[in-house]
Amino acid sequence: MPTTALTNEALSANDRITYVALCIFANRDGLCYPSRATLMKYTGLSPRALTRSVANLCREGIISATGRAGTSSLYKVASIATQAIPTAAAQENAAGGIATQAIHDSVINTSVAEIIEIFNKALPRHGIGNAREVAQIIKKSGHAREWYIRLFREVSKRPFLCGQNDKNIYFPLSFLLREAKSIIDGKYLPWQETAAAAAEYIQQGGI
Repeated sequence: MPTTALTNEALSANDRITYVALCIFANRDGLCYPSRATLMKYTGLSPRALTRSVANLCREGIISATGRAGTSSLYKVASIATQAIPTAAAQENAAGGIATQAIHDSVINTSVAEIIEIFNKALPRHGIGNAREVAQIIKKSGHAREWYIRLFREVSKRPFLCGQNDKNIYFPLSFLLREAKSIIDGKYLPWQETAAAAAEYIQQGGI
């Protein structure tokens, strides 16, 4: 994460946490469009404080914000690097495979905000978990949105993952992404349906 905003003495603590939240959602081009409700949830700021912080970040040239009728604003974090992230598709292309750079760019530009929005609609009771880890996994995975839709559909079919266990645990997005392969492959988690083991895993900081 760029440190320019974090060391800018003209910015308040609220401004900096707003900047961090936008960085979490931004794709490799620095673009994101989280709703105000989402930003307030991540930052803990009131509507007025959030508006002030966004204005301050724009004033300092750290972000730009473009209002869009009937939907969330489009933000651009100016300091996000645009260097491409290597994926299997890009590596295949470099080796003479059939993958193209256009396909690579399309996959990479699946933003964290878009995936979280899909997740919240599909599994509204689960929560995000470790937001920083979620952003890192999504940005590095190279999966298209259809893959995430499939994952969340598979999760919804597994009562154990959706609160039907003796601890009433709804496993958060950070955990589900780490266990995605076994979930999509139709397998239960390594410790089967033992919520006691799940609770111990959570207490140890696993989620």
